[in-house]
Amino acid sequence: GVDCGAQAASSAEPLAPVSAEEVHATLGELYGGLVGGGGVMQELLSVLEVHPQDFEKDDDANGHVDFLTAAANCRARAYHIEEGDRLGVKRIAGAIVPAMVTTTALVAGLAVLEMLKVVAGADRPSDYRSAFLNLGVPLVSLTEPERPEAYEAPAPRRLFGPTYAAAGTWDHVDLGPGDVALTGGARIVALLPRAARRLVSRLLAPRGSDVRLRQLAAVLERRYGVKVVGVAHGDDMIFLGAAGLGGGAEDDDAEGDADADAADAAPLTADTKLLDVARRGLPADAREAAASHVSFVELEFVCEDGDTGEEAALPPVRYFLSEERRDAAAAAAAARRFPKLAAASAS
Repeated sequence: GVDCGAQAASSAEPLAPVSAEEVHATLGELYGGLVGGGGVMQELLSVLEVHPQDFEKDDDANGHVDFLTAAANCRARAYHIEEGDRLGVKRIAGAIVPAMVTTTALVAGLAVLEMLKVVAGADRPSDYRSAFLNLGVPLVSLTEPERPEAYEAPAPRRLFGPTYAAAGTWDHVDLGPGDVALTGGARIVALLPRAARRLVSRLLAPRGSDVRLRQLAAVLERRYGVKVVGVAHGDDMIFLGAAGLGGGAEDDDAEGDADADAADAAPLTADTKLLDVARRGLPADAREAAASHVSFVELEFVCEDGDTGEEAALPPVRYFLSEERRDAAAAAAAARRFPKLAAASAS
């Protein structure tokens, strides 16, 4: 693998486009092969012996500089950063190695140890450790991790059940085109059994790239009994006002997909398509392919309780551009939460 990566700097051929579905499928196969019964990683960990090495940039036979070149160029290509050659990597690495023997190196090593536990299939919180360290004292203390901070978030409105439920840092609300289909005139579908409701919602679902921000806000208001008064995407505050967002009329005659550069410069509004929101900040050559490469758009909604008018903290909302991508994300999340069950299913 090192030889191929080391030659990445000299290769100017563009990568062929890959859809989000293909990425999810490939990652699922790799994960199953690594941690499944008789997987490569399980076999490797049973016989693995780790020995530290001293970095030596002037010995070409040890592969140290080749590995650094491959890793750096893989990351550069993934983030559209200019790739470097072997001599440049060798010069930079030789200068920064003395600075690596610091707290940064210790933190990186501790993080890798925890990742090895994930790969090995550790599924109990007590298997992991949080570290508190101060090399100036010196002090290194390892403890069991604490639970994520919880808060009260609006729960989906049901005939019987709580209106609020506990939510944590890692929680989010996942929605897709099928949820938009269950608003407005199609709300009667919500009375059907779950399996039938899901089938009908898929048939009625609009094209994922055509859904607008106002429609998504309307779904949240009906489902959680809140009033949307603000929306943010990353560092962009799209909307903020007491009048609300989801209850207004939809502008079905609004402009279609604009030119990529113009769409990136135009201000975001309640009638902006969520696909155009996803394109914001992407490199120019990636904007046109956003519909096939971007799985979801993550938004922060500022909400008020529809009954009391008090602030309601809703978790981040992920809108998936297709139901298939949402299903793939749900399957991947289940595999991470229940790795042993996923490994048994894969085998």
